[in-house]
Amino acid sequence: MTHHLLIGKKVPLSVNGFLPHRDNQLAVYKIHTAITEAHSYKKYFLGISLDIKSAYDSVYMDGLILKCLRLGIKGNIIKVLHSFLKNRTIQVRWRNSLSKTKTV
Repeated sequence: MTHHLLIGKKVPLSVNGFLPHRDNQLAVYKIHTAITEAHSYKKYFLGISLDIKSAYDSVYMDGLILKCLRLGIKGNIIKVLHSFLKNRTIQVRWRNSLSKTKTV
């Protein structure tokens, strides 16, 4: 899916964190560079940060699937994504014991 989004240029260059060669350190570097440049030109820098730590658990899954379809992601990958998002369970194995399956 990432490959499709990158090849189709569906992800803006400003997005960092989950793409190859665009990790969070790059985002910090970009912010630092912008602050330094603003300071050198005696300008202001305004930064806005969005914390989406728990966004995955609260995402509207049908809306996410629809957005993927609009981006041109289709076929089996949509079926796998839908199954992953809708049918999430966890189970813990510790040594020789296995917990009950719990729906997430």
